[in-house]
Amino acid sequence: MAKKFFMLGMLTIMALSLVACENKIPYNAVLYSNIKEWMNEEFLKENLTRGCYYFNDEGEVVTIANSKSYPIAVTKIVKNTADFDEIFSEFQPDVDFAKEMLLVYVFTAPTGIQPYRIANIALDDVVIKIQYKLEKSPANSGTASVPLQRVLVVKMDNLSIEAAEFTKE
Repeated sequence: MAKKFFMLGMLTIMALSLVACENKIPYNAVLYSNIKEWMNEEFLKENLTRGCYYFNDEGEVVTIANSKSYPIAVTKIVKNTADFDEIFSEFQPDVDFAKEMLLVYVFTAPTGIQPYRIANIALDDVVIKIQYKLEKSPANSGTASVPLQRVLVVKMDNLSIEAAEFTKE
């Protein structure tokens, strides 16, 4: 009987330690990775990134942004509705700019619709550093495409930051 109580106690401790070690993303951050249709087309055209192929409505390649005049990536911090309206045509979850902000990251990726996730977030004084990772699964492995413009958006608590840095893990 004592062995059963001991084993039950050990299982309870192990279960609680798993919950306590949960990898919680700070600042209530949520990453949206396949949301190009939510973006203002004009914003996307004004923020082309180096190395991307761009297509017209018929699916024909019209631009390959290989010039060094194109940035490798574009990052925007959105803390008000005026900036929001310049960047987005819609955004599914409501954003309360009194409490929340959006970080927008536009970059070139050789993957079509594979989702990304947040690997780590660190606040370094007035710079938020977000490390993201491509989600890999058997269903989406081997789905590389020509390099395309991708957009990641992080919805999170409103912080007093001046810059955001995104890096791929």
